[in-house]
Amino acid sequence: MNRWEVRLDQEGRVCLPTSEALSGRHLALKLDLNINHPGRAIAAGASSFCQAYRNAVAAIDSWRLTGTPNQDSSHLAIAAFEVLCYKTAEYIDAYAELPKSIIAIRSKDGKEKAKNISSVIKSCGRDWSLICNRIKHNQNVLVATVYSYYTFPQRLEVFSLLEPIDADMLNINPNFHKGRERSRPFSIAIRQILHDIINIDRAAARLIKSLPDDPSAPPLPTYSVKLDVTEAMRTVERWPLWVIPTGKSTVDSFTLFENSIQSVRLFATKRHELAKVQFTLHLDGATRRFPLI
Repeated sequence: MNRWEVRLDQEGRVCLPTSEALSGRHLALKLDLNINHPGRAIAAGASSFCQAYRNAVAAIDSWRLTGTPNQDSSHLAIAAFEVLCYKTAEYIDAYAELPKSIIAIRSKDGKEKAKNISSVIKSCGRDWSLICNRIKHNQNVLVATVYSYYTFPQRLEVFSLLEPIDADMLNINPNFHKGRERSRPFSIAIRQILHDIINIDRAAARLIKSLPDDPSAPPLPTYSVKLDVTEAMRTVERWPLWVIPTGKSTVDSFTLFENSIQSVRLFATKRHELAKVQFTLHLDGATRRFPLI
């Protein structure tokens, strides 16, 4: 894992390196109806992402704090998380469009430099784009599940991506849940999403800084794109990091400090205790068979 540190402004917002790297640069652009200005696209993506991130954290935290598994709360949590996945994928698309809008990246040398960000986007964006594509095009569904343990009062809230099989069955999507994983804790996914976004932004900033200025191009505006998710991050840091025995226990996450946010690899505790497992799903009139989660 690449270690990184990104500064926070006085209000605790995450200062994105890409907006700083674009500010004032003499870079020629090629824009049309299908290609937006890179600074504008990243700013718009960041704003939508932050709103979705805050909403998802609030909904999941509200579900966590209910005394007993609550059907309405779980539906709100999974709906907010699905929106977050879409907004994350859309935000990542703004970074993927950089090679199309900045002419210097189209040169032979620029294309070589762009290989790194393409690789980072592929690895960091895979899970979130896969969820969106499978829901949109293959009738997959996200299901929220809660493990209520008998030996202590805490619960573990997880989600699974299910795909349709035959005429009446849903099963675990093996393209998302690799190996023995059958569900993923929200506490892991929410941490991973923010880590992935910052990782991609840093790769984009490195690419932009490596490009030569074009003296004939006017300077780009000064940008100040920041992630206003600090309170949500503090909430997430309070969530226990647990996973069921068949789940992946490592997560690339973050640690908040007074003036910065740093990457960190965390290890979730595997819970082997007996638990009651409950999941809720809006029935579609066709599904009759469900997987064990």
